[in-house]
Amino acid sequence: MNKEKIHNTENEMLLFRKINHEQANDMYAYLSDEDVKRYIGWPLMNTITETHDLIDRLLKRENKGAHLYASVILRSNNKVIGNVMLFDFDDEAHHAEVGYLFSKEYWGQGFGTQSLRLLDELAFKEMRLHKLHAKVVAENIGSLKILQKNGYDIEGQLKDHFYIDDKYHDAILLGKINPLDI
Repeated sequence: MNKEKIHNTENEMLLFRKINHEQANDMYAYLSDEDVKRYIGWPLMNTITETHDLIDRLLKRENKGAHLYASVILRSNNKVIGNVMLFDFDDEAHHAEVGYLFSKEYWGQGFGTQSLRLLDELAFKEMRLHKLHAKVVAENIGSLKILQKNGYDIEGQLKDHFYIDDKYHDAILLGKINPLDI
């Protein structure tokens, strides 16, 4: 399974590249936004130093092999507009979980949908995964739309699954089987 391919995936509008410290200012801009942070469970970044520390933690997780992260870069301005991730790999069943987050400035413009499409293609064609799944905070309607536009089916709900900012949230479970396996 070629997990490094996530850092070299692209289409005509977007590039996936390895997260690095040179991207910290762009990442800080959206990771310090309460609206972006609301449903992801990552801590709100209050300083650029905290963003550098988060980048270090993400890179350590990736080096251990359980998580893959990529920055999503807009070709037109070479700006990091978000991140995508594959994690919780089940190597025996060939499953993984998907995740993503984007700068609020780029919400509603199709970049989330395009990014997930690229991530799915990578996971299914290159990594030969059988199934991808996602757990989304039930109130996160935008994320649910992105997943459903990309062919993910709602498979269930977990009550009070997420605990974010001192509040419980239900999780909607979604999944997609590799169309090449059907």
